[in-house]
Amino acid sequence: MKKTMATVSGKAQVKAAGEKRMFLAFAAKGGRAHDWSKVESRPEPEPDLLCHHVTDGPIAFELVRLIDNDIAHAVYGRQAPVMVFSTADPTARIIRSKLGKCYETPYPIELLVCWEPWLVTPDETILAVLLPLLDAQDHPFQRVWYFGELDCRCVWTRPAAMFDSGDG
Repeated sequence: MKKTMATVSGKAQVKAAGEKRMFLAFAAKGGRAHDWSKVESRPEPEPDLLCHHVTDGPIAFELVRLIDNDIAHAVYGRQAPVMVFSTADPTARIIRSKLGKCYETPYPIELLVCWEPWLVTPDETILAVLLPLLDAQDHPFQRVWYFGELDCRCVWTRPAAMFDSGDG
């Protein structure tokens, strides 16, 4: 049986609803809310969302949240409050993992990198780590967008020579 959003677990549906909210917040913050006629969640192995752009047509989006689990656990965990703890920027680890995934979709795939409040790393530091990774590792993304604490924009586009020409 082919997996659809109606056949996935309750936990997956909550995750899907959060991804859709995140994408719509990104579109609104970037002044692009009216560029999208439809945003629908998709089951794995497809990217997280299939979004219908009013002029460019369907575009699949994979979302990735930059979150420091140590901070999130300290704030929301069931342990006693932690006053002091060490943390390290998880950007490279999280992005490398996402770049190495395989997706099944006939549509162009774009990546939306989302900053979370449980990350102490500023936007400019994240981008300084993110951009070299995008050039160094093979991945399926045509464009990469950054939805940060202050920044909200396209930060990387696959060079034209790297697009599949369809001649092969």
